[in-house]
Amino acid sequence: MLTYLRMSQKETRSTVGIASVLALRMLGMFLILPVFSLYGKTLPGGENHILLGFALGVYGLTQAFFQIPMGKISDRWGRKPTIYFGLAVFAIGSFVAAIASDIYWIAVGRAIQGAGAVSAVLMALLTDLTSEKNRTLAMAIIGITIGFSFICSIFFGPLLAVSVGVPGIFFMTGFFAIAGSLIVKYLVPEDTGETTLPRKDKIPLKSLLCKSQLIRLNVSIFFLHAILVSLFLIIPIILQSHVDLSKHWLVYIVIMFSSVVCMLPGLYFSEKRGWQKQALQMSITLVGISCILLAYVNGSLIVTMLVLTLFFAAFNFLEASLPSLASKFAPVGNKGASLGVYSTFQFLGMFFGALIGGLLAQGFGTNAIFYFCGCLAFIWFGSVSNLSVVK
Repeated sequence: MLTYLRMSQKETRSTVGIASVLALRMLGMFLILPVFSLYGKTLPGGENHILLGFALGVYGLTQAFFQIPMGKISDRWGRKPTIYFGLAVFAIGSFVAAIASDIYWIAVGRAIQGAGAVSAVLMALLTDLTSEKNRTLAMAIIGITIGFSFICSIFFGPLLAVSVGVPGIFFMTGFFAIAGSLIVKYLVPEDTGETTLPRKDKIPLKSLLCKSQLIRLNVSIFFLHAILVSLFLIIPIILQSHVDLSKHWLVYIVIMFSSVVCMLPGLYFSEKRGWQKQALQMSITLVGISCILLAYVNGSLIVTMLVLTLFFAAFNFLEASLPSLASKFAPVGNKGASLGVYSTFQFLGMFFGALIGGLLAQGFGTNAIFYFCGCLAFIWFGSVSNLSVVK
């Protein structure tokens, strides 16, 4: 907290403003997760798990495809104009999805949403507006904000689906994007561009892709979101077999509150005791174990909630800590490009998880998704075994 108080007014405004925009974007992305599979099944074409998975995951595919190009455009146009453009595209996609009458037009709207890929640009803007000594703190605040947005989304998604319907949620996400543009315009200071290193000292994108520590973190965010989106193809359906959709929010609030309580000791010891690597590995292990357990306990609501609490405790820890670690490992003067690659892997994971999850559910049944996610987690554990600790 004392470090935060040493941030300049400009850095504080920048961090709060950009965190707010990312929070609105995350709400727009995550609000539909707990209700999409239930809604999609009611639409023409939605009975096919493959199409359902594609419609959910295509957002991640177009996000991944446009992250780096949008970053390059921001180098030429400036960060803010690029962000305005991206948020406008996202809003248009949201409105298309809101008026869609079948799963195909939902997929079109989701694809357009993803084309407004400004996550990396927002991160780059934050690096432009914060000093090196405070940048890690700013990234940690961003990570915590994203984690909090996810928790709110899982809680409010079912409530909003009952009150305004899933089309209403899509309309809301479009207005969130418009609100984000206003925050960028009136709260976030003007950027001056990255000037930490001269151009000749910039690291080529190819070299960033080959840095071993960054590879491990990029793989981590890929697996994390692949597992999350895969699970949410089936978790709402499991809950629907136990309680009505109008009561899903009660289930999620218990799970999320309990998971945050379980997560806090991990955050404390990982930072204060320097146990970042151990906490990371423990969280990945919990993700894998909980995914496998879900295949066996989903007949009981209480036990399913206990297992989901373990899963989300690990997920929330990882969602909050991985962006900070990515910022620490990113080379000085190349953080914008590094975080662009990181965001690309995140959204590729979403697409991969939704598509493969849909294929597995269609061909082998829903339990195949749980085994698939468990296998991904244990492959992931092996990939971070040589991760160094950055203090």
